[in-house]
Amino acid sequence: MPTREIRTTLAIDGDKKFAQAMKDAAQEMRVLQTELGAISAEFKETNDAQKYFAQRGDVLKRELAQQEEIVNALNGALKDSVEKYGAASREANGYRIQLNNAQAKMHDLRRASQQADKEMEEFGRDSKKVGRQIADGIGDGVEEAADKMDGMFDNISASLESLK
Repeated sequence: MPTREIRTTLAIDGDKKFAQAMKDAAQEMRVLQTELGAISAEFKETNDAQKYFAQRGDVLKRELAQQEEIVNALNGALKDSVEKYGAASREANGYRIQLNNAQAKMHDLRRASQQADKEMEEFGRDSKKVGRQIADGIGDGVEEAADKMDGMFDNISASLESLK
């Protein structure tokens, strides 16, 4: 009997450590979500789209990495639970539900991260396009002004020649 008590205690300690690790991971996710909210609020104030897209993409990547760790931990917990209690046990089903929810969130975060990368890429492409259009427009304007100045200098030269 004492051996059984030790195993039960170890199992409880393991479950407590796992539960604490999951609480810590959930806390980190909440911190990242509030960081994302702060970035959004700052963007509304500054309208600095490049900074917003870069910071948003960074936070989403960190959220995704954290969620992947949660999924890996739940996979391990489910495997251990199935070995200890059986595949159809209440404990295993509880971990299975948590794992399914965590995987769904991971896929959502992956899509959001990919979308943020796409938005940043499009923003960069649009910025370059606008820059080229401005440069082309300025270049055309400079050429046009130079032509007019040449014409003006020709007129002034002709007027000066006629005065001699």
